[in-house]
Amino acid sequence: MPPTPVPGPRGREHLQVLSAAGDDLHDAIRTLHERYGDAFTFGAGPIRFAWFVGRDAARTVLFEEADAFSQRGGYDFLRPVGGPTALIHSDEPDHKARRKAVQPAFHGREVDAWLARGEAVLGPWFDALARSGATVDLYRELRTRFVRIIAGIVLGDAPLARDDAWLRDVNALMDFPGRPMLEQQWKIPLPGTPWARFLAARRRVDAALHAELARREAAFDADRPADGATGGALDLLIAQRREDGGPALSRDELRDQSLSLISAGFDTTSAALAWAVQLAFEHPTAGAALREAVRDLSPTDVQHDPVVDRYLKEVLRLRPPAAAVLRRTTRPVRIAGTDLPAGRRVALSVLLTHRDPRVYDAPDAFRPERFEGAPPDPFAYLPFGYGARYCVGAGTSTALVKAALALAFGRYDVELVDARPRKPVGMTLQPEGGLPVRLRPRA
Repeated sequence: MPPTPVPGPRGREHLQVLSAAGDDLHDAIRTLHERYGDAFTFGAGPIRFAWFVGRDAARTVLFEEADAFSQRGGYDFLRPVGGPTALIHSDEPDHKARRKAVQPAFHGREVDAWLARGEAVLGPWFDALARSGATVDLYRELRTRFVRIIAGIVLGDAPLARDDAWLRDVNALMDFPGRPMLEQQWKIPLPGTPWARFLAARRRVDAALHAELARREAAFDADRPADGATGGALDLLIAQRREDGGPALSRDELRDQSLSLISAGFDTTSAALAWAVQLAFEHPTAGAALREAVRDLSPTDVQHDPVVDRYLKEVLRLRPPAAAVLRRTTRPVRIAGTDLPAGRRVALSVLLTHRDPRVYDAPDAFRPERFEGAPPDPFAYLPFGYGARYCVGAGTSTALVKAALALAFGRYDVELVDARPRKPVGMTLQPEGGLPVRLRPRA
């Protein structure tokens, strides 16, 4: 069938939408959805996408016609960080092989180790904050703590996972893809520009990481543990062997898997926890129920608390870690009644699909009780994706957020210094303007 024209703004209206999207992409997408319905298009060049909203489109893209879509051309804005062989850029069969190598490090049986790392980093920090009474931007500070936690999970007990300078550079790498999409197109390597700062940080990150990979591979080939480096996903990746005796993953693949797992893991987990705190103040009844549920619970016990589980699920519905699923068509395909040719960039708005009034009563309301009983339609609730593309670190992130809620709300009085609602910005929906809080010892 011939391609279906996808409606969208044109001419002056399109320029106005592009300008608005530069300030607030998600508000622009919401406005276009209200104007054009569940299928619309806008953007220019590498950021021109056909956008879709709703579970029918999600079912097509993620399940029924999943083989009609490629990751390449979708998440290009993350390629400078994670590299071309990261899971998020991999198509089959490479994706399946790389995921199989990574998956064991994120198996649920490792939850005790994740929680121990999380408490070792967050516990003393929360305690110091409570003693000082200082006001901190919780979101920005969480990023510096979670990058250390996730680096430990990926790299194990290597000195690099505790190197403050290296971790700051890894943190800084995610600042560039967190900028508005239009700004990201201006990759000008002049001194002082965001792109120049990104390139400098990436050179330092890569130099240290490649040195670590060389040490670990040499130790593995010599059948001995690397000095000061044991455990973590990296050891499992290096240990994977081909039949010819070579590593299952090349050096570049090891770099891309390690760095993409760290960068994606700390960025999304920090945002999810920040929203869990913010929404507890925006919605006092649900916040009070959360505080009562986590009181005196350990990071392990909180994992099984139904009140906390429902609360976090509702946080992730309204503030999903990834606001959109991005793809490129590899053959003609029909999505929700719209026929697209091969080569079209496609975006599924998870944020708006999670607020679909055809699925959710009062979709903009914060109601954790909506997650009592039967699970939601898997194509209407996609905080971590679906199927073969389900986020490999979803269990890790969820466990760490629950543990952090128990450590913060369960042990301290948390005060939100600026109680104004926060607007979500960026593809990982970070709270605009940060999240200023104070912690005090519980009376």
